[in-house]
Amino acid sequence: MGDLPSSTITDETPDISSADTEKKPRSRSDLIVRLITGMVALPVIVTAIFLGGWFVFVPIAFLMLMGVLEFYFMERKRGAQNNALLGVTAASLVLAAFHFEQPILWQIAVVGTVIITFAIEYGRSKDLSDSLQRILTTIAGIFYIAFPMAFLVAIRAGEDGLHWFFAFIYCTWGTDTFAYFAGNMFGKTPLSPKLSPKKTIEGAVGGMVAGAILPLMVLYQGQIPITPSVILLFIVATISAVGADLFESAVKRFFGVKDSHIPGFNILPGHGGVLDRIDSTLGVATVMYIYLVMTGHLMLLI
Repeated sequence: MGDLPSSTITDETPDISSADTEKKPRSRSDLIVRLITGMVALPVIVTAIFLGGWFVFVPIAFLMLMGVLEFYFMERKRGAQNNALLGVTAASLVLAAFHFEQPILWQIAVVGTVIITFAIEYGRSKDLSDSLQRILTTIAGIFYIAFPMAFLVAIRAGEDGLHWFFAFIYCTWGTDTFAYFAGNMFGKTPLSPKLSPKKTIEGAVGGMVAGAILPLMVLYQGQIPITPSVILLFIVATISAVGADLFESAVKRFFGVKDSHIPGFNILPGHGGVLDRIDSTLGVATVMYIYLVMTGHLMLLI
């Protein structure tokens, strides 16, 4: 999937007080690196989406695993212990469950993670509180990242999956891109100064308008009826994109990091960490999956 659109308003960095984590103006060379990365990734992304199946599953799996690892790394920087190996294994099973349409896989993954993590931690420390904390820090990465990314796999594989997947892309990309330009041109009112100082209400509104209209054009071209519920879907989806973006900023602020990437392992030059790129993706994918299940386009895997 490469450079899935994500940060919804502008590049977000938590407003952390320490001097070494303050946001610095983006250099021209950084913009060039970001542009080259996007140009290289775009043809790969489009080709994979059209092909579907394993061509979508494998890139999404890679991004999902990187996002989960980055989340666990941030937790450990804060001093919160987790069972990263078990969490990554469970996240992989969650994605496989939606790819193969076998809900038993994610059920085993979640229940197994809870039982095994508790057994290991309680057997080691005999401390119930620490054991429960280790469980929560481990499954948090699974529910926050693995399930929404698995929803993307299901969306592409579902009824009219190609059109719905491109609608998802245009929703997140439209919200991201137009929010950036609207924020630069008209932004005056901070959206959430404590979480992400550069985001503005004007930028958010501009992004949400574009993010709601563009996917409707994709569906219309694919001869999918534009009903009131579809319009409402993308209004809610753009709101979720903004919310998910701010939530990831809050997570980074809580953990005290500038971006989510693991030091020495930056796979998206000029773009920060993978989780920085897929943050609003997680919100939009969740909203779209719920809608498609409720309207009978997808099967609920429970």
